[in-house]
Amino acid sequence: MRLEEFPLSNTVPEPDRSLFRFGGRRARTFRVILFFVNELVPALAGAFLSGSMKLLY
Repeated sequence: MRLEEFPLSNTVPEPDRSLFRFGGRRARTFRVILFFVNELVPALAGAFLSGSMKLLY
């Protein structure tokens, strides 16, 4: 069986392209949200913990 006749070689790249085409903006905003969560949550947790430590002690 040649590669041209093999169906997977024709169907595999297409979902990736459609995913990038339709979900590009959404994926970018999701990446930005993940970046802010990764950056802000440790900072907020550290500030909250230090504030609670100051309140406790």
